[in-house]
Amino acid sequence: MENLIFICGHRKCGTTMFSDLFNGHPKLSVFPTDLSIFYGYYPVYTDGKFSIEEQLERLENVIFLNLKRVFKKEILNLEDVVNQALMKEYFYEKIDKTRLSEINHILEIMLKAFHVSINHDINDYDWLVLKETSLEIYAIELNKFYPNAKFLHLIRDPRDNYASLKSGSDKHYKLFGEDEKHSLFSMINRYHLGFKIIKSNIDVIGKENYKVVKYEDLCNNTESVMANISTFLGIEYSDILLTPTILGKETKGNNYEGENFNTVNAFNVDRWKERINDDEAKII
Repeated sequence: MENLIFICGHRKCGTTMFSDLFNGHPKLSVFPTDLSIFYGYYPVYTDGKFSIEEQLERLENVIFLNLKRVFKKEILNLEDVVNQALMKEYFYEKIDKTRLSEINHILEIMLKAFHVSINHDINDYDWLVLKETSLEIYAIELNKFYPNAKFLHLIRDPRDNYASLKSGSDKHYKLFGEDEKHSLFSMINRYHLGFKIIKSNIDVIGKENYKVVKYEDLCNNTESVMANISTFLGIEYSDILLTPTILGKETKGNNYEGENFNTVNAFNVDRWKERINDDEAKII
């Protein structure tokens, strides 16, 4: 399990749509949601302070309950594409309980369990495509585990990114105790870190394995960008890379304004002037 593609970037910068573009290519297998095990499990639950029972309970939450949370029936019925009972059975049978602090072991078993659950052979693919918010923070550590891995770091105009976050404040983020000001300053801090870390990641990992992609370019010149990425990955370009899907099923996107897009769309590019106020724009 050496050939991994990690898609990273700030939340609501378009990484979900981006990762869904890779689904359906015969050389690629795409895990259908955020991995979650990095921001939800690692490194806190790998530092030796938690019991095996606590670690397993946390993994149940960030892997299996997360799948249920993400796949709402109005977007995609989970059971239509993933046999979750089979995935859980395989995962808990194969996981080594003495290695619950080894994130690479957990990732390997999780991905094998996922492929069993969709009745696919993990070895049939040249690349496994994985996405997680802010994964660029751990890119150098991941490169040590997987020296052949490729990283696609998606960046977006932070004003548009905040506009997307703000649109979901009442419907989503406030439910978790995060108001608009928290979203604003969290985004600024994460974007600052994310932009700074690009240079160090490229210096260590190399341009041949670490590529920055602009959301605006992806939306406005999708075919050109995806053709360039195909060359970067060493796979044959296909028009299937132009339409986002999840395990062969059409996806409607995950915006909070009720707009259902089943293609790459530049609708929210450079719309921050309409969606946020002048003070927020100036702060960003």
